Amino acid sequence: MGINQLNLESIATLISFVSVVLVLIPIFMVKRPTHAASEEPSRMASLQSPNTETAEYKIQETRLGPIDEEVLNQVFSRDSQHFAYVKGMDQKQCVIVDGHAGAEYDEILTRSLIFSPDSQRVAYGARKGAKCFVVVDGQAGTECDRILTCSLIFSPDSQRVAYVAETYRPHKKWQVVVNGRTDSECEGIFEADPVFSPNSQRVAYEARKGAKCFVVLDDRIGAAYDGIGGLMFSPDSQRVSYRVQKGAKWSIVVDGQASEEYDGIGTASLAFSSDSQHVAYVAVRSGKWWVVMDGQAGAEYDGISYLMFSPDSQRMAYRMTYMTEKERVVVDGQAGAAYDGIGGLMFSPDSQRMAYMGMRSGKQRMVVDGQAGEEYDGIFNNSPIFSPDSRRFAYGARKDAKCLVVIDGQASAMYDETGGPVFSPDSQHVAYMAGKDAKCFVMMDGQAGAEYDAILKGSPIFSPDGVLEYLATKEHSLYRVKHSPMRCTNVV
Repeated sequence: MGINQLNLESIATLISFVSVVLVLIPIFMVKRPTHAASEEPSRMASLQSPNTETAEYKIQETRLGPIDEEVLNQVFSRDSQHFAYVKGMDQKQCVIVDGHAGAEYDEILTRSLIFSPDSQRVAYGARKGAKCFVVVDGQAGTECDRILTCSLIFSPDSQRVAYVAETYRPHKKWQVVVNGRTDSECEGIFEADPVFSPNSQRVAYEARKGAKCFVVLDDRIGAAYDGIGGLMFSPDSQRVSYRVQKGAKWSIVVDGQASEEYDGIGTASLAFSSDSQHVAYVAVRSGKWWVVMDGQAGAEYDGISYLMFSPDSQRMAYRMTYMTEKERVVVDGQAGAAYDGIGGLMFSPDSQRMAYMGMRSGKQRMVVDGQAGEEYDGIFNNSPIFSPDSRRFAYGARKDAKCLVVIDGQASAMYDETGGPVFSPDSQHVAYMAGKDAKCFVMMDGQAGAEYDAILKGSPIFSPDGVLEYLATKEHSLYRVKHSPMRCTNVV
Protein backbone atom coordinates (compact mmCIF):
# COMPACT_ATOMS: atom_id res chain seq x y z
CA MET A 1 0.00 0.00 0.00
CA GLY A 2 3.04 2.27 0.40
CA ILE A 3 2.29 5.82 -0.73
CA ASN A 4 5.40 7.76 -1.69
CA GLN A 5 5.00 10.83 0.49
CA LEU A 6 5.78 13.74 -1.78
CA ASN A 7 5.09 16.46 0.78
CA LEU A 8 8.15 16.92 2.96
CA GLU A 9 6.29 18.79 5.67
CA SER A 10 3.79 15.94 6.08
CA ILE A 11 6.68 13.48 6.25
CA ALA A 12 8.18 15.51 9.08
CA THR A 13 4.85 15.53 10.88
CA LEU A 14 4.48 11.78 10.62
CA ILE A 15 8.07 11.11 11.64
CA SER A 16 7.66 13.40 14.62
CA PHE A 17 4.63 11.45 15.78
CA VAL A 18 6.29 8.08 15.30
CA SER A 19 9.26 9.32 17.27
CA VAL A 20 7.00 10.33 20.14
CA VAL A 21 5.37 6.91 20.15
CA LEU A 22 8.69 5.13 20.00
CA VAL A 23 9.94 7.17 22.94
CA LEU A 24 6.87 6.16 24.89
CA ILE A 25 7.12 2.50 23.95
CA PRO A 26 10.32 1.71 25.92
CA ILE A 27 8.23 -0.06 28.28
CA PHE A 28 7.05 -3.49 28.45
CA MET A 29 6.09 -5.75 31.23
CA VAL A 30 7.52 -5.88 34.71
CA LYS A 31 11.08 -5.37 35.79
CA ARG A 32 13.13 -8.46 36.33
CA PRO A 33 13.39 -9.16 40.11
CA THR A 34 16.87 -8.52 41.44
CA HIS A 35 17.09 -8.41 45.22
CA ALA A 36 13.36 -8.80 45.92
CA ALA A 37 13.48 -12.51 46.58
CA SER A 38 10.09 -12.42 48.26
CA GLU A 39 8.35 -11.03 45.18
CA GLU A 40 5.81 -13.63 44.11
CA PRO A 41 5.44 -14.81 40.50
CA SER A 42 1.85 -13.62 40.57
CA ARG A 43 3.16 -10.04 40.44
CA MET A 44 4.08 -10.71 36.80
CA ALA A 45 0.62 -11.86 35.83
CA SER A 46 -1.79 -9.68 33.87
CA LEU A 47 -4.25 -7.66 35.91
CA GLN A 48 -7.79 -7.45 34.54
CA SER A 49 -9.53 -4.09 34.69
CA PRO A 50 -13.32 -3.94 34.93
CA ASN A 51 -14.97 -4.42 31.55
CA THR A 52 -17.21 -1.87 29.88
CA GLU A 53 -19.77 -2.35 27.14
CA THR A 54 -21.27 -0.38 24.30
CA ALA A 55 -24.24 -1.35 22.19
CA GLU A 56 -21.99 -3.34 19.88
CA TYR A 57 -18.76 -4.03 21.76
CA LYS A 58 -17.41 -5.31 25.03
CA ILE A 59 -14.27 -3.36 25.90
CA GLN A 60 -11.67 -5.23 27.92
CA GLU A 61 -8.52 -3.61 29.33
CA THR A 62 -5.74 -5.83 30.71
CA ARG A 63 -2.78 -4.37 32.60
CA LEU A 64 0.33 -6.19 31.48
CA GLY A 65 2.82 -4.62 33.86
CA PRO A 66 4.69 -1.47 34.81
CA ILE A 67 6.77 0.48 32.36
CA ASP A 68 10.43 -0.46 32.37
CA GLU A 69 12.47 2.66 31.69
CA GLU A 70 15.85 0.94 31.20
CA VAL A 71 15.16 -0.22 27.67
CA LEU A 72 17.71 -0.25 24.85
CA ASN A 73 15.58 -1.74 22.09
CA GLN A 74 12.06 -3.08 21.78
CA VAL A 75 9.93 -5.07 19.34
CA PHE A 76 6.49 -6.56 19.44
CA SER A 77 5.12 -9.55 17.61
CA ARG A 78 3.14 -9.31 14.41
CA ASP A 79 -0.06 -10.25 16.22
CA SER A 80 0.67 -7.60 18.88
CA GLN A 81 0.34 -10.21 21.62
CA HIS A 82 4.00 -10.48 22.68
CA PHE A 83 6.68 -7.98 23.63
CA ALA A 84 10.43 -8.17 23.79
CA TYR A 85 13.14 -5.68 24.63
CA VAL A 86 16.80 -5.42 25.54
CA LYS A 87 17.72 -4.32 29.05
CA GLY A 88 21.11 -3.38 30.42
CA MET A 89 22.05 -4.58 33.90
CA ASP A 90 25.44 -4.17 35.62
CA GLN A 91 27.53 -4.18 32.42
CA LYS A 92 25.44 -7.04 31.04
CA GLN A 93 22.44 -7.17 28.74
CA CYS A 94 19.53 -9.54 28.40
CA VAL A 95 16.35 -9.91 26.38
CA ILE A 96 13.05 -9.81 28.24
CA VAL A 97 10.09 -11.47 26.51
CA ASP A 98 6.62 -11.03 28.00
CA GLY A 99 8.20 -10.15 31.32
CA HIS A 100 10.57 -13.11 31.44
CA ALA A 101 14.31 -12.38 31.35
CA GLY A 102 16.63 -14.52 29.26
CA ALA A 103 20.30 -15.25 29.81
CA GLU A 104 22.72 -12.39 30.37
CA TYR A 105 25.38 -11.61 27.78
CA ASP A 106 28.05 -8.97 27.31
CA GLU A 107 26.00 -7.49 24.50
CA ILE A 108 22.76 -8.04 22.61
CA LEU A 109 23.63 -7.08 19.05
CA THR A 110 22.00 -3.90 17.81
CA ARG A 111 18.86 -4.30 15.68
CA SER A 112 19.01 -8.08 15.88
CA LEU A 113 15.96 -8.78 18.07
CA ILE A 114 13.06 -10.23 16.02
CA PHE A 115 9.86 -12.24 16.39
CA SER A 116 8.92 -14.99 13.95
CA PRO A 117 6.07 -14.35 11.48
CA ASP A 118 3.72 -16.55 13.56
CA SER A 119 4.65 -14.48 16.65
CA GLN A 120 5.60 -17.59 18.64
CA ARG A 121 9.41 -17.48 18.46
CA VAL A 122 12.18 -14.98 19.26
CA ALA A 123 15.71 -14.68 17.91
CA TYR A 124 18.58 -12.25 18.41
CA GLY A 125 22.34 -11.94 18.10
CA ALA A 126 24.50 -11.85 21.23
CA ARG A 127 28.15 -11.47 22.20
CA LYS A 128 30.06 -13.15 25.00
CA GLY A 129 33.69 -12.13 25.20
CA ALA A 130 35.03 -11.87 21.65
CA LYS A 131 32.55 -14.35 20.15
CA CYS A 132 29.10 -13.79 18.66
CA PHE A 133 26.21 -16.19 18.15
CA VAL A 134 22.47 -16.25 17.50
CA VAL A 135 20.03 -17.14 20.28
CA VAL A 136 16.77 -18.75 19.11
CA ASP A 137 14.05 -19.55 21.66
CA GLY A 138 16.63 -19.17 24.42
CA GLN A 139 19.15 -21.56 22.86
CA ALA A 140 22.57 -20.17 21.83
CA GLY A 141 23.92 -21.30 18.47
CA THR A 142 27.39 -21.77 17.00
CA GLU A 143 29.99 -19.13 17.79
CA CYS A 144 31.56 -16.88 15.16
CA ASP A 145 33.51 -13.63 15.09
CA ARG A 146 30.82 -11.40 13.64
CA ILE A 147 27.14 -11.55 12.71
CA LEU A 148 25.56 -9.31 10.12
CA THR A 149 22.65 -8.46 12.40
CA CYS A 150 20.32 -7.08 9.74
CA SER A 151 20.56 -10.45 7.96
CA LEU A 152 18.85 -12.41 10.75
CA ILE A 153 15.45 -13.64 9.51
CA PHE A 154 12.85 -16.33 10.09
CA SER A 155 11.37 -18.29 7.19
CA PRO A 156 7.73 -17.45 6.31
CA ASP A 157 6.51 -20.58 8.14
CA SER A 158 8.59 -19.57 11.21
CA GLN A 159 10.35 -22.94 11.32
CA ARG A 160 13.78 -21.90 9.99
CA VAL A 161 16.28 -19.18 10.89
CA ALA A 162 19.00 -17.77 8.63
CA TYR A 163 21.76 -15.20 9.05
CA VAL A 164 25.18 -14.20 7.71
CA ALA A 165 28.20 -15.01 9.90
CA GLU A 166 31.88 -14.09 9.58
CA THR A 167 34.91 -15.91 10.97
CA TYR A 168 38.48 -14.59 11.01
CA ARG A 169 40.51 -17.79 11.46
CA PRO A 170 42.17 -19.66 9.88
CA HIS A 171 41.22 -17.07 7.24
CA LYS A 172 38.50 -14.49 6.86
CA LYS A 173 35.31 -15.94 5.41
CA TRP A 174 31.56 -15.33 5.27
CA GLN A 175 28.91 -18.00 5.51
CA VAL A 176 25.13 -18.16 5.50
CA VAL A 177 23.85 -20.19 8.44
CA VAL A 178 20.42 -21.82 8.09
CA ASN A 179 19.09 -23.60 11.20
CA GLY A 180 22.65 -23.96 12.48
CA ARG A 181 23.97 -25.42 9.24
CA THR A 182 26.60 -23.44 7.32
CA ASP A 183 26.38 -22.91 3.58
CA SER A 184 29.06 -22.30 0.95
CA GLU A 185 31.98 -20.08 2.01
CA CYS A 186 32.42 -16.76 0.23
CA GLU A 187 34.84 -13.87 0.39
CA GLY A 188 31.94 -11.49 0.86
CA ILE A 189 28.17 -11.54 1.11
CA PHE A 190 26.19 -8.49 0.14
CA GLU A 191 24.50 -6.50 2.84
CA ALA A 192 21.13 -7.98 2.01
CA ASP A 193 19.16 -10.62 3.81
CA PRO A 194 19.23 -14.23 2.72
CA VAL A 195 15.93 -14.83 0.94
CA PHE A 196 13.56 -17.67 1.83
CA SER A 197 11.06 -18.90 -0.72
CA PRO A 198 7.39 -18.30 0.17
CA ASN A 199 6.99 -22.01 1.04
CA SER A 200 10.07 -21.75 3.32
CA GLN A 201 11.74 -24.75 1.66
CA ARG A 202 14.35 -22.88 -0.37
CA VAL A 203 16.94 -20.21 0.43
CA ALA A 204 19.00 -17.96 -1.84
CA TYR A 205 21.46 -15.13 -1.42
CA GLU A 206 23.81 -12.87 -3.35
CA ALA A 207 27.56 -13.45 -2.81
CA ARG A 208 30.97 -12.50 -4.14
CA LYS A 209 34.33 -14.13 -4.76
CA GLY A 210 37.05 -11.84 -5.95
CA ALA A 211 35.59 -9.34 -8.40
CA LYS A 212 32.71 -11.56 -9.46
CA CYS A 213 29.21 -11.86 -8.04
CA PHE A 214 26.82 -14.80 -8.14
CA VAL A 215 23.65 -16.19 -6.61
CA VAL A 216 23.74 -19.20 -4.32
CA LEU A 217 20.45 -21.08 -4.60
CA ASP A 218 19.79 -24.22 -2.56
CA ASP A 219 23.56 -24.59 -1.97
CA ARG A 220 24.30 -24.35 -5.72
CA ILE A 221 26.50 -21.52 -7.00
CA GLY A 222 25.20 -19.81 -10.13
CA ALA A 223 26.96 -18.08 -13.02
CA ALA A 224 29.37 -15.24 -12.27
CA TYR A 225 28.60 -11.61 -13.16
CA ASP A 226 30.01 -8.15 -12.51
CA GLY A 227 26.96 -7.15 -10.50
CA ILE A 228 23.75 -8.68 -9.12
CA GLY A 229 20.60 -7.32 -7.45
CA GLY A 230 16.88 -7.75 -6.91
CA LEU A 231 16.90 -11.45 -5.99
CA MET A 232 13.37 -12.83 -5.59
CA PHE A 233 11.29 -16.02 -5.66
CA SER A 234 7.99 -16.38 -7.45
CA PRO A 235 4.90 -16.71 -5.21
CA ASP A 236 4.75 -20.47 -5.84
CA SER A 237 8.46 -20.78 -4.84
CA GLN A 238 9.35 -22.57 -8.07
CA ARG A 239 10.96 -19.72 -9.97
CA VAL A 240 13.85 -17.34 -9.20
CA SER A 241 14.78 -14.07 -10.85
CA TYR A 242 17.33 -11.29 -10.42
CA ARG A 243 19.09 -8.60 -12.47
CA VAL A 244 22.73 -9.01 -13.51
CA GLN A 245 25.47 -6.80 -14.93
CA LYS A 246 28.07 -7.71 -17.54
CA GLY A 247 30.38 -4.82 -18.27
CA ALA A 248 28.15 -1.80 -18.91
CA LYS A 249 25.07 -3.85 -19.78
CA TRP A 250 22.28 -5.30 -17.64
CA SER A 251 19.86 -8.15 -18.14
CA ILE A 252 17.36 -10.22 -16.17
CA VAL A 253 17.93 -13.85 -15.21
CA VAL A 254 14.73 -15.90 -14.88
CA ASP A 255 14.91 -19.62 -14.15
CA GLY A 256 18.63 -19.52 -14.92
CA GLN A 257 18.21 -17.95 -18.37
CA ALA A 258 19.47 -14.43 -19.07
CA SER A 259 17.39 -12.00 -21.13
CA GLU A 260 18.73 -9.74 -23.86
CA GLU A 261 21.00 -6.94 -22.65
CA TYR A 262 19.92 -3.37 -21.89
CA ASP A 263 21.56 -0.16 -20.74
CA GLY A 264 19.79 -0.59 -17.43
CA ILE A 265 17.09 -2.43 -15.50
CA GLY A 266 14.77 -0.42 -13.26
CA THR A 267 15.66 -0.83 -9.58
CA ALA A 268 12.99 -2.80 -7.72
CA SER A 269 11.03 -3.11 -10.99
CA LEU A 270 11.09 -6.92 -11.23
CA ALA A 271 7.69 -8.48 -10.52
CA PHE A 272 6.12 -11.93 -10.68
CA SER A 273 2.38 -12.25 -11.10
CA SER A 274 0.50 -13.77 -8.18
CA ASP A 275 -0.01 -17.03 -10.08
CA SER A 276 3.75 -17.12 -10.88
CA GLN A 277 3.03 -17.50 -14.59
CA HIS A 278 4.23 -14.07 -15.66
CA VAL A 279 7.32 -11.99 -14.98
CA ALA A 280 7.78 -8.34 -15.86
CA TYR A 281 10.47 -5.70 -15.44
CA VAL A 282 11.43 -2.21 -16.60
CA ALA A 283 14.24 -1.95 -19.17
CA VAL A 284 16.20 1.10 -20.35
CA ARG A 285 17.93 1.60 -23.69
CA SER A 286 19.09 4.82 -25.40
CA GLY A 287 17.24 6.93 -22.84
CA LYS A 288 13.87 5.21 -23.38
CA TRP A 289 12.03 3.04 -20.85
CA TRP A 290 9.54 0.24 -21.40
CA VAL A 291 7.94 -2.69 -19.61
CA VAL A 292 9.03 -6.15 -20.70
CA MET A 293 6.56 -8.89 -19.80
CA ASP A 294 7.36 -12.51 -20.57
CA GLY A 295 10.02 -11.29 -22.99
CA GLN A 296 7.70 -8.95 -24.91
CA ALA A 297 8.42 -5.19 -24.85
CA GLY A 298 5.62 -2.66 -24.40
CA ALA A 299 5.31 1.02 -25.31
CA GLU A 300 8.28 3.36 -24.84
CA TYR A 301 8.25 6.18 -22.30
CA ASP A 302 10.69 8.65 -20.77
CA GLY A 303 10.45 6.98 -17.38
CA ILE A 304 8.65 4.06 -15.68
CA SER A 305 8.34 2.94 -12.07
CA TYR A 306 5.94 1.28 -9.58
CA LEU A 307 5.40 -1.75 -11.81
CA MET A 308 2.88 -4.19 -10.34
CA PHE A 309 0.46 -7.03 -11.17
CA SER A 310 -3.07 -7.23 -9.81
CA PRO A 311 -3.81 -9.93 -7.20
CA ASP A 312 -5.59 -12.06 -9.82
CA SER A 313 -2.55 -11.77 -12.18
CA GLN A 314 -4.72 -10.46 -15.02
CA ARG A 315 -3.90 -6.76 -14.86
CA MET A 316 -0.80 -4.58 -14.76
CA ALA A 317 -0.18 -1.02 -13.65
CA TYR A 318 2.79 1.35 -13.49
CA ARG A 319 3.75 5.03 -13.30
CA MET A 320 5.21 6.68 -16.40
CA THR A 321 6.39 10.00 -17.84
CA TYR A 322 6.31 10.86 -21.55
CA MET A 323 7.49 14.00 -23.37
CA THR A 324 6.79 16.08 -20.27
CA GLU A 325 7.66 16.30 -16.60
CA LYS A 326 4.13 15.20 -15.75
CA GLU A 327 3.41 11.68 -14.50
CA ARG A 328 0.55 9.32 -15.33
CA VAL A 329 -0.61 5.89 -14.21
CA VAL A 330 -0.97 3.27 -16.92
CA VAL A 331 -3.48 0.49 -16.14
CA ASP A 332 -4.04 -2.25 -18.70
CA GLY A 333 -2.22 -0.11 -21.26
CA GLN A 334 -4.43 2.94 -20.73
CA ALA A 335 -2.87 6.15 -19.37
CA GLY A 336 -4.69 8.19 -16.74
CA ALA A 337 -4.68 11.89 -15.89
CA ALA A 338 -1.42 13.83 -15.60
CA TYR A 339 -0.07 14.93 -12.21
CA ASP A 340 3.05 16.66 -10.96
CA GLY A 341 3.81 13.56 -8.92
CA ILE A 342 2.26 10.14 -8.37
CA GLY A 343 2.82 7.51 -5.69
CA GLY A 344 1.41 4.53 -3.88
CA LEU A 345 -0.24 2.56 -6.67
CA MET A 346 -2.46 -0.22 -5.32
CA PHE A 347 -5.04 -2.67 -6.63
CA SER A 348 -8.03 -3.69 -4.54
CA PRO A 349 -8.07 -7.27 -3.22
CA ASP A 350 -10.53 -8.32 -5.97
CA SER A 351 -8.27 -6.71 -8.62
CA GLN A 352 -11.13 -4.62 -10.00
CA ARG A 353 -10.18 -1.25 -8.54
CA MET A 354 -7.07 0.94 -8.61
CA ALA A 355 -6.00 3.74 -6.29
CA TYR A 356 -3.01 6.06 -6.13
CA MET A 357 -1.92 9.45 -4.81
CA GLY A 358 -1.69 12.34 -7.25
CA MET A 359 -0.11 15.74 -6.60
CA ARG A 360 -0.77 19.07 -8.29
CA SER A 361 0.47 22.49 -7.25
CA GLY A 362 1.77 21.12 -3.96
CA LYS A 363 -1.54 19.54 -2.98
CA GLN A 364 -2.18 15.80 -2.75
CA ARG A 365 -5.31 13.77 -3.34
CA MET A 366 -6.28 10.11 -3.65
CA VAL A 367 -7.41 8.96 -7.07
CA VAL A 368 -9.71 5.92 -6.88
CA ASP A 369 -11.08 4.31 -10.04
CA GLY A 370 -9.92 7.36 -11.97
CA GLN A 371 -11.87 9.79 -9.77
CA ALA A 372 -9.83 12.38 -7.84
CA GLY A 373 -10.77 13.01 -4.23
CA GLU A 374 -10.46 16.15 -2.12
CA GLU A 375 -7.14 17.97 -1.96
CA TYR A 376 -5.04 17.86 1.21
CA ASP A 377 -1.66 19.15 2.26
CA GLY A 378 -0.45 15.58 2.52
CA ILE A 379 -1.55 11.94 2.32
CA PHE A 380 0.15 9.87 5.00
CA ASN A 381 2.55 7.19 3.93
CA ASN A 382 1.17 3.62 4.04
CA SER A 383 -2.25 4.79 5.21
CA PRO A 384 -4.44 4.17 2.10
CA ILE A 385 -6.25 0.84 2.30
CA PHE A 386 -9.08 -1.03 0.57
CA SER A 387 -11.46 -3.08 2.69
CA PRO A 388 -11.19 -6.88 2.35
CA ASP A 389 -14.33 -6.97 0.18
CA SER A 390 -12.82 -4.19 -2.03
CA ARG A 391 -15.93 -2.00 -1.69
CA ARG A 392 -14.58 0.53 0.80
CA PHE A 393 -11.50 2.76 0.89
CA ALA A 394 -9.83 4.82 3.61
CA TYR A 395 -6.66 6.85 4.17
CA GLY A 396 -5.04 9.35 6.50
CA ALA A 397 -4.39 12.96 5.49
CA ARG A 398 -3.13 16.30 6.77
CA LYS A 399 -4.84 19.66 6.40
CA ASP A 400 -3.05 22.73 7.72
CA ALA A 401 -1.58 21.62 11.07
CA LYS A 402 -4.25 18.97 11.76
CA CYS A 403 -4.72 15.34 10.79
CA LEU A 404 -7.80 13.40 9.76
CA VAL A 405 -8.95 10.07 8.28
CA VAL A 406 -11.09 9.87 5.15
CA ILE A 407 -13.41 6.82 5.01
CA ASP A 408 -15.46 6.20 1.88
CA GLY A 409 -14.94 9.83 0.89
CA GLN A 410 -16.10 11.22 4.26
CA ALA A 411 -13.56 13.13 6.32
CA SER A 412 -13.35 12.60 10.07
CA ALA A 413 -12.94 15.26 12.72
CA MET A 414 -9.55 16.97 12.97
CA TYR A 415 -6.94 15.65 15.38
CA ASP A 416 -3.38 16.49 16.35
CA GLU A 417 -2.24 13.09 15.05
CA THR A 418 -3.78 10.04 13.38
CA GLY A 419 -2.61 6.56 12.47
CA GLY A 420 -3.47 4.50 9.42
CA PRO A 421 -7.03 3.10 9.28
CA VAL A 422 -7.75 -0.65 9.43
CA PHE A 423 -10.86 -2.54 8.32
CA SER A 424 -12.41 -5.50 10.09
CA PRO A 425 -12.30 -8.88 8.28
CA ASP A 426 -15.97 -8.51 7.27
CA SER A 427 -15.29 -4.95 5.98
CA GLN A 428 -18.09 -3.56 8.16
CA HIS A 429 -15.96 -1.71 10.71
CA VAL A 430 -13.00 0.64 10.57
CA ALA A 431 -10.67 1.83 13.31
CA TYR A 432 -7.66 4.10 13.66
CA MET A 433 -5.51 5.75 16.30
CA ALA A 434 -6.04 9.45 17.01
CA GLY A 435 -4.26 11.93 19.24
CA LYS A 436 -5.46 15.17 20.80
CA ASP A 437 -4.20 17.35 23.63
CA ALA A 438 -1.27 14.99 24.39
CA LYS A 439 -3.59 11.97 24.74
CA CYS A 440 -4.13 9.03 22.38
CA PHE A 441 -7.25 6.94 21.77
CA VAL A 442 -8.71 4.59 19.20
CA MET A 443 -11.62 5.65 17.03
CA MET A 444 -13.86 2.77 15.96
CA ASP A 445 -16.86 3.38 13.75
CA GLY A 446 -16.78 7.03 14.82
CA GLN A 447 -16.70 6.28 18.56
CA ALA A 448 -13.69 7.22 20.70
CA GLY A 449 -12.22 4.70 23.11
CA ALA A 450 -10.48 5.41 26.41
CA GLU A 451 -7.59 7.86 26.51
CA TYR A 452 -3.98 6.73 26.97
CA ASP A 453 -0.57 8.36 27.11
CA ALA A 454 0.51 6.44 24.00
CA ILE A 455 -0.76 3.73 21.66
CA LEU A 456 2.03 1.52 20.40
CA LYS A 457 3.22 1.44 16.84
CA GLY A 458 1.42 -1.23 14.80
CA SER A 459 -1.84 -0.80 16.68
CA PRO A 460 -4.77 -1.17 16.37
CA ILE A 461 -5.36 -4.42 14.51
CA PHE A 462 -8.37 -6.66 13.94
CA SER A 463 -8.08 -10.37 14.70
CA PRO A 464 -9.72 -12.86 12.29
CA ASP A 465 -12.78 -13.11 14.57
CA GLY A 466 -13.35 -9.35 14.45
CA VAL A 467 -11.85 -8.40 17.81
CA LEU A 468 -10.02 -5.06 17.72
CA GLU A 469 -6.79 -5.11 19.74
CA TYR A 470 -4.15 -2.57 20.59
CA LEU A 471 -1.40 -1.88 23.08
CA ALA A 472 -1.37 1.31 25.11
CA THR A 473 0.36 3.00 28.03
CA LYS A 474 -0.97 5.15 30.86
CA GLU A 475 0.23 6.08 34.32
CA HIS A 476 3.52 4.21 33.81
CA SER A 477 1.83 0.90 32.94
CA LEU A 478 1.31 -1.09 29.75
CA TYR A 479 -2.16 -2.32 28.74
CA ARG A 480 -3.69 -4.61 26.15
CA VAL A 481 -7.11 -3.36 25.07
CA LYS A 482 -9.73 -5.40 23.21
CA HIS A 483 -12.99 -4.29 21.63
CA SER A 484 -14.94 -7.54 21.21
CA PRO A 485 -18.15 -7.73 19.16
CA MET A 486 -21.05 -8.66 21.43
CA ARG A 487 -21.79 -11.68 19.24
CA CYS A 488 -18.39 -13.13 20.33
CA THR A 489 -18.84 -15.02 23.57
CA ASN A 490 -15.52 -16.79 23.97
CA VAL A 491 -13.11 -13.89 23.93
CA VAL A 492 -10.42 -14.05 26.58
